[in-house]
Formats: sequence, C-alpha cells, structure tokens
Amino acid sequence: MLLSLKNVHKSFKNGEESIEVLKGIDLDIEKGSVNVMLGPSGSGKSTLLNIIGAIEPIDSGSVVMQGEIIIDGTDIAKLKNMALTEYRRQKLGFVFQFYNLIPDLNVKENIEVGAYLGSNPLNSDDLIKSLGLWDHKDKFPVQLSGGQMQRTSIGRAIIKNPALLLCDEPTGALDYGTSKEIIKLLEDINEEFKTTILMVTHNTELAKIADRIVTLHDGKIGSDAKNEEKIDATKLNW
Repeated sequence: MLLSLKNVHKSFKNGEESIEVLKGIDLDIEKGSVNVMLGPSGSGKSTLLNIIGAIEPIDSGSVVMQGEIIIDGTDIAKLKNMALTEYRRQKLGFVFQFYNLIPDLNVKENIEVGAYLGSNPLNSDDLIKSLGLWDHKDKFPVQLSGGQMQRTSIGRAIIKNPALLLCDEPTGALDYGTSKEIIKLLEDINEEFKTTILMVTHNTELAKIADRIVTLHDGKIGSDAKNEEKIDATKLNW
C-alpha cells in the first residue's frame, strides 16, 4: 500500500459557521496503480487531493504515505514545515488544470526545474522524447499549444520520479482531441515509470482507464471499487 487515509475530516470557517467538506474519508492507494476520483463540484475532490498533497491540513484523522526515506509509514498530518516540504519534494508530483509554466524558460528548462526538487531525477532528454516534446524543447510557453504546455507541466511533475502523481482536472482547459492525448500520456507514464497516479475529474469517461474508481459525494466516499472493465485511453469517447 502506497497511501492510506483513515477517518479524514476537514472543515472550513464561513464567519461563525463551520462547513464540513470531508466527513470521515477512508482511502487506500496501491503502489503502481491508476486511480480516478469522481464527483460533482463541491463534493470535496480537490480538497482531498490538496490534503494528500500536504497543501491543506486536516482537522482530524490520519494520512499515511508508506515508502522510503523520510516519511516511511509516517502520519503526514503530524509533519511540520521542513518535513512537509521534503515530503512534497521527494514523494509528490502535481499536475493542475492550468499549466503554471515559467514564461522566461523554454520547455527543457521548465521541465528540468522539477529535477532539482528530487533526489533521483529521470534523464531529462529521455523524458522529453517520451513526452513527444523533443522538437519543441527550445520553445517558450507563449509558443506552445495548450496540449504542449500541459505535456511540459506533466514532465516537470514526473522528472523528479515521484512516488505519487496528483492530477486535478488535468484536461479541464483542453479540447477533446488534446484531452485524449494527455490521458494517453498519463497512461503511458504509469506503464513506463510505474508512477502511481491519483486523478480528480468530473468526466466519468476518463475513469475507464483506471485500475480503481472512487466516487465522492457530499464529503463522503460513495463508492470505492476495482475497475473490472478497464480500457486503453485510445478507446475513450465522450
């Protein structure tokens, strides 16, 4: 087991009112698996992803990521400051709907930024070729299409060879054809680098590529099951 969440709660203050957005979440993520979390807006998907990514603290419960070195079996809810920073650097990669590339760096340089955050980075030239960006490696973000920018963003996230890749609506700003290409790329990354992936989306079709599908509704796990009808990303249609 790579990641385990036990009885996770999260509330936000709205004036004097407290709004509970996560209500006792239990979730296990297997090493090397592709996991898709579905749910409507406001269900708590992004909040849960941010908690796993140590971007937001939890109110109660535990988030345990098992692995090597720093946080082997350690409850990250109890980590502070530098330990949390090291957890994010060594164990996690992030892919968001918006690319957040550095405008003054070219594709190769943007990707290599991620290499400085990990202790065992992948070879940047090999990765750029795998991403289909070799012919664009010297271009700057303003010269790229949306799909090329997202590929660059994904490259920056995985070059440090993270244990877990967290994807929050990674195709949300892309057209249909480019979205399929990005999902296929994530599938290929999982197969080539054995990267564990947790993707949050509202698109139920994307869940068909997952090993495991989790649904979230009103801050609770609605369902959590192995996908018995997994298909290749090239066969997705929506």
